[in-house]
Amino acid sequence: MLDIAQTKKAIKALTAYLKEKKNDESNILNESQIVLVNLTLNKINTKPKAPTFVALPHLIFPEDSSVCLIVKDAKSIEEKLESEGIKSVNEILGFDDLKTKYKSYELKRQLKNKHEIFLCEEKLIPLLPTYLGKKFFESKKLPIPVKLQGKLGDKIDKAIKTCSVYSPTGTTVSYKVGNSDSTDSELVDNIETLFKKLPNVIPGGWESIEGVGLKSTKSPNLPIQ
Repeated sequence: MLDIAQTKKAIKALTAYLKEKKNDESNILNESQIVLVNLTLNKINTKPKAPTFVALPHLIFPEDSSVCLIVKDAKSIEEKLESEGIKSVNEILGFDDLKTKYKSYELKRQLKNKHEIFLCEEKLIPLLPTYLGKKFFESKKLPIPVKLQGKLGDKIDKAIKTCSVYSPTGTTVSYKVGNSDSTDSELVDNIETLFKKLPNVIPGGWESIEGVGLKSTKSPNLPIQ
């Protein structure tokens, strides 16, 4: 089981480190950093599963992160988002445009780097590997599935807070749980929520997890247990 007391200590140390770096005069761009949970496993997974999507209670990426929504009918969804006053989606990409305008490796790379978060109409998810390409998925930017029936506000909000939990292919794996703007309590909530699901994703469950650490994209790893 997750050691909550030690987790809180690691979070406190990490957020203090991130705050110091953010206030550093040399940090001209003042960029936010992603916070990750690192797992060390005692065996290699020989049968990787499809990713599991875990809805977390708080944002993973900074609030101003760019969001792309991939849909079948871009025009109707654009009208729907506008009618509901939803402003969190920066680009609505029609599936036909994805197929025809992003054929080359370079254009796929540009699309990948254009947004921090990708969402996709649920029924289109199985088709994405063909049109987004291997490198897109290797970057861990797998689009989060969204059901587009009914009101979209809560569904979009939930999807933006969803963590893609990949089945590990080696003895280490990392999952995004927040960012340098997250509060300590938000990080605790997100990590606890994630760990309730992990035994169902990691082969062997808790017994296969040798170590747990916490880090940001540019910080050292802080052991939790």
